[in-house]
Amino acid sequence: MRKSLIIICLFFSIVLGGCFSDSKQEHLSQMDFEEIKEIINLGLSKKEVKERLGEPTGVAKENSLEGIPDNPEYWRYDFPNNGYSFNADTPDGVDIEGLQNGDMKMQLRLSWTSGFFSREIASYSIFYKGNDGLVYWYYSDGTHSVYDSEKDEFIDVKK
Repeated sequence: MRKSLIIICLFFSIVLGGCFSDSKQEHLSQMDFEEIKEIINLGLSKKEVKERLGEPTGVAKENSLEGIPDNPEYWRYDFPNNGYSFNADTPDGVDIEGLQNGDMKMQLRLSWTSGFFSREIASYSIFYKGNDGLVYWYYSDGTHSVYDSEKDEFIDVKK
């Protein structure tokens, strides 16, 4: 009897855990720029971020990006539309084309502080398509840049 009860409890925890995971993913896919700004704050721990957003889409370990000395660890979260998947050259890559054509709704990039025991968000960026059809880069200090497709670069703007 006790063994049956344990098996039943395990079964329901797996089923309910899967439902929670699916509903979390569905909720994340519905989030917009303002909602992400509300739940992501400087100083959050990795554990807190995972509780809010789940596992990252891409991870660039500290000092792993070629040509960038002493770079911090980065996490990337993709918010695609309609099952789209972005195959980045690097784990912190930005999908400009997907953002422009609507395949990618938004991307969040987190930079972590260095430290053996404690890691927290040092900075973050949100890449998104604005209502005007332009691709924006929001930085955690409140600044915005807009993507100039002719120059293939982001240009600072006041927003």
